[in-house]
Amino acid sequence: MRVIYFSGKLKFNSQFHVGAGAPSDVTDSVVWRDHDGNPIIPATSLAGALRSKATELAPWLAAEGRECHSLKDKDTLCGCLVCRLFGDCGQITNGKNPKRQIASKLWFYDAKPENKLQMTYRDFVGVQRTTGVAASGAKFDMENIAAGASFDFVLKAENIDSDEAALLAAVLTEWEHGRGRIGRKISCGFGDFCLTDLKTSEWDLRQSEELMKYLRADKHYEKGIAAQKWLENNMPNPINDYMPVRGTASCFLEINIRLVFDGPMVTADNMAAARFDFDQAPLIKGDGKDCKAILPGSSVRGVLRAQAEKIVRTLGMDKACAGHYDAACNPFGTKEKNSVWHCDERLGTTEPLAVKDEQLCPICRLFGSSLRGSRVLVGEAVCDNPIFKVIDYLAIDRFTGGGRDGSKFDALTLWSPVFEVKLLVENPADWEIALLMFVLRDLKDGMLSFGAGASKGAGWCKAEDVQLKCGWLGSDAPIGADKWNGIERNGIYNVAKENWLFEKMDDAKRNMLNKYAKSLKKQIDEYQEKCGQVGEAVWTKELSDLYPQEVAQGGK
Repeated sequence: MRVIYFSGKLKFNSQFHVGAGAPSDVTDSVVWRDHDGNPIIPATSLAGALRSKATELAPWLAAEGRECHSLKDKDTLCGCLVCRLFGDCGQITNGKNPKRQIASKLWFYDAKPENKLQMTYRDFVGVQRTTGVAASGAKFDMENIAAGASFDFVLKAENIDSDEAALLAAVLTEWEHGRGRIGRKISCGFGDFCLTDLKTSEWDLRQSEELMKYLRADKHYEKGIAAQKWLENNMPNPINDYMPVRGTASCFLEINIRLVFDGPMVTADNMAAARFDFDQAPLIKGDGKDCKAILPGSSVRGVLRAQAEKIVRTLGMDKACAGHYDAACNPFGTKEKNSVWHCDERLGTTEPLAVKDEQLCPICRLFGSSLRGSRVLVGEAVCDNPIFKVIDYLAIDRFTGGGRDGSKFDALTLWSPVFEVKLLVENPADWEIALLMFVLRDLKDGMLSFGAGASKGAGWCKAEDVQLKCGWLGSDAPIGADKWNGIERNGIYNVAKENWLFEKMDDAKRNMLNKYAKSLKKQIDEYQEKCGQVGEAVWTKELSDLYPQEVAQGGK
């Protein structure tokens, strides 16, 4: 038997949460801990994250180009390249399947922290699309491990053949290039890590001396024969004629943006507010010269999603006014049947596999819902060397003209901060690229605000220096990336970069985006036609019907 050990460090670029599935007296969700109370990353989470990546890449490496089907049909033993390496997920029931299940050839170990960890708590809240205030029942918090944490990583492989070694090399290389995510809330920037300092050692247990040495050793990953450049020597070349399907990889689009704010920006973090004794304070990491301000990925993603909803509703207004469902649902819609009824409520199911993509509105397909995970991953934005300014707020009594009792509060604001934001979209379709480009154009024109106090001039910004990075497999490159300069091999992907200037697009780029925009309009029309008529369109109702709560309170 031949055994290969892989050891390295998992360096986290963002905070992350691998939950224990239980609340505590302090938070709604605590991180996973061992029997001594120390936070760890359980082996099952590592195995799941690595297998998920392998499932995406395997069809590009296997000669037969087969996808893994075991997760869709639990009564079928798949036998694909992924199942051969990670073991079968299928179950033999009622003697229907005579095949024997294959055990995993990989052994994962719990990842333990290399250094002392800093624990944080993060609040999350949903925002009503109609009123712009916090949605009722959408507030929760969870415990997290702060960014900068490092965990020991150990993996053992037994008797893997050349095809299995190629797949393992491909997925580990993806982790080395920082394309790994683990834990909860990855669409909001959590769980972003990189595999570093990877070392490989081999044991040939067919030799008696080697076997006795193996049995006497305690840390096998340190005592074996070092295998130099194991990943490079086993790195495969993807086949070019595979046609990707849902669940497999084809490309990715990474968008790096610099957000430049004009004036104050007001965000609220409860722990920072208590720490600095203000009513409101931004999320801050570090002290003194190492101090950095953080704009949470959940906040960035929420603003982008809300703007995308407006764009899609505008493009689908013709059919919505004619009585069709709206082109974008309301994420906080109730069970009341109307044209902005939430997709989850409208479909009436909690089983993701029972719902087809085309049954969901374009926004839920791209940004996610309870039936689909988000495919837009937004990293946490960082501002180096932030400038702080204290602003006092006071409500005026309309009768006396003086300050209103109990309506005074202060805020520690960020003054004209500059944030670096990263978006990642895996396997984007043409219409999804068009929608993201529409949102980026609005962001570049200064039409979006972040944080509180937008009506008071706070939180307004513009996007500058939009950088695109595209990776693809096979011969089809999205957004014309194969014509960009500086194409290079990055892991298993071909990768190219481009500084995207909306105001200086040539005819080729403009024609391509016009083609993508037509694809977006087609997706919207097909969705609305498939959903059918809902009756009276919400946009044709009286204002008193649209805003009953404000009318009941005497508002206008």
